[in-house]
Amino acid sequence: MYENQDGFPFIVGGRSESVAHLHPPAIQIFQLWQIYINNVNPLLRITHIPTVQGQIIEASARLEKTPKGVEALMFAIYLMAITSLEDSDVQKMFDETRTTMLGRYHTALQQALINAGFMRTNDITVLQAYMLYLVSIPVRCLDSPTLHRD
Repeated sequence: MYENQDGFPFIVGGRSESVAHLHPPAIQIFQLWQIYINNVNPLLRITHIPTVQGQIIEASARLEKTPKGVEALMFAIYLMAITSLEDSDVQKMFDETRTTMLGRYHTALQQALINAGFMRTNDITVLQAYMLYLVSIPVRCLDSPTLHRD
């Protein structure tokens, strides 16, 4: 699932590519946002819920024109929301496997971070997205089929 990392995050000259088509439908955006608020935010508290909620509402109405930093944060929220759920809950809620959704949002978040120039920015929204990406790494490693859990 996470074999092709292409040197992320140390990509030099990464190509900007649209990820607008990788957003879930609007109803799922709000479901994932609510899961994030309930499961992730109480533990991390790195996002200001009222501010981000306004950004998500505005962005979900026009995904193709979403600011790059907000888009990266949205994919980070999707990734963390799915990370916080059990396999059976993901399947029941979204009719997809957890592995499939984690792979999609992981790849989309990496590209969104590249698009936002995360290695050269001091934009707090982009840095929040990158922080969530980093926090999700240990969980993704545990989900790897090549690692054995004791």
